[in-house]
Amino acid sequence: MVSPFERLARAARSTVERVHGEEIRISFMLDGKADPDRPRVTVRAVLSTSDADLVQFRTSLNSDRRTEFAACAAVLVLERSTYDGPDVVKGDRVRAIDRPGEPVWEVSGAPARDAGLIRAPLVEVAG
Repeated sequence: MVSPFERLARAARSTVERVHGEEIRISFMLDGKADPDRPRVTVRAVLSTSDADLVQFRTSLNSDRRTEFAACAAVLVLERSTYDGPDVVKGDRVRAIDRPGEPVWEVSGAPARDAGLIRAPLVEVAG
């Protein structure tokens, strides 16, 4: 049974995704090449490049991961209840389809999973 708090939290996350979300293509990689066992997916997600979100993301992690995440340039935020694709792991590629030039980022560390979200640190790479 879902608690009233969880229902409210899901509604809030859904609103954020609807208002701030954009089309994102995730390409799953294996040894630097497309992973044939994990076909790429296109999803609606939040791709945050704001300094406030990056600072909040870095400080929410335990101390042994802070250095790894300190260099992240963006954060991919997926809603766990609606994302049914393969696990996102370090080395996977994220393309912002809705943005001019369709910039590409690479997942730079292990995604954090909390509060119904999957948050993956990203660094920008050449497309």
